[in-house]
Amino acid sequence: MTGKSARLAGGRTSDEWRTLRETLIVGGDPLVWRKAIDAFLIERLETRYFIPIRLLRSHLGGRGEGFAIVALQCSVIEFLAALRKGWHHTRHVDDVGPPEYAYSDSGRLFVDFLVQVPPFKGLLTRRHGERFYSEVRCGLIHETMTKSDWRIRVRQKAVIDGVNKTVDRNRLQELLESYVSAYRREIEVTPALQAAFLRKFDVIAA
Repeated sequence: MTGKSARLAGGRTSDEWRTLRETLIVGGDPLVWRKAIDAFLIERLETRYFIPIRLLRSHLGGRGEGFAIVALQCSVIEFLAALRKGWHHTRHVDDVGPPEYAYSDSGRLFVDFLVQVPPFKGLLTRRHGERFYSEVRCGLIHETMTKSDWRIRVRQKAVIDGVNKTVDRNRLQELLESYVSAYRREIEVTPALQAAFLRKFDVIAA
């Protein structure tokens, strides 16, 4: 549950979001948007996901941490996909947020993002993307395991190999961070992404 003083990104709170929100105008000053992205999106991703992933990589070194890392990465993929559209996940009619931007089919959102949005576009066919979602993402989240012989690796040629059923968790992390960097630049000058960002964070801060 979130509340008036809920932390959204590091030490930044929902009250701080509402204050900053008043300065954010779709199509407005790119510098103001950069401040918002850095303060809330980048800080949120770094403290909640990317720093923990780096710690897992540096402190465990091949003791099975790849399962936790890819589970975290799959959560980030879905979040970034929903953020790009300004959608919020819901299964309840009384959930916060505009109902026209609610989604419950995370699989389609997840796969569309992987097969359509650079730099992920071209990594997987739609069929392999669907298998990655059901056999890796859902397997990790629901069963703490990959399914159908998918393996988590490092130092392989492909980021995600749908034919050989492997994912390189280090290269996937590099791609996620590359996407976030590109998104940070893109949103400063793209009104549609700005409007979507406001919808998503309004729900997060509610």
